[in-house]
Amino acid sequence: MNLDPRARAELEKRGPKKVRAMLDSHAAGGGDRLFIRLGIMDCPDPRPFDVEIWLHEKEKELEADKLSANRHEEQVTEARKATYWARAAFWAALVAALAVIALGILDHLPKRS
Repeated sequence: MNLDPRARAELEKRGPKKVRAMLDSHAAGGGDRLFIRLGIMDCPDPRPFDVEIWLHEKEKELEADKLSANRHEEQVTEARKATYWARAAFWAALVAALAVIALGILDHLPKRS
């Protein structure tokens, strides 16, 4: 892709939504169709093809970020479920240990007859 770094920075600043609208209006008609005017001094205007490639890459990045966030949420949910059962097992073991201690103490107390 032959985007000037300044043009790339301008596209990043505008964001995919605005760049998509800019491409759509550019394709709709009027003016020079060879370049998209960004209005940056001393920077060559990018070709629509280059902007399309940038937009496609940006949309792939956003989709990957979205999938990663969804995977993270699934992992957090699974971890919470595992934590729940770990806590339940801890409390059950604690109650069992206290019962064994209490029975041991009661066993050693003098018996009344």
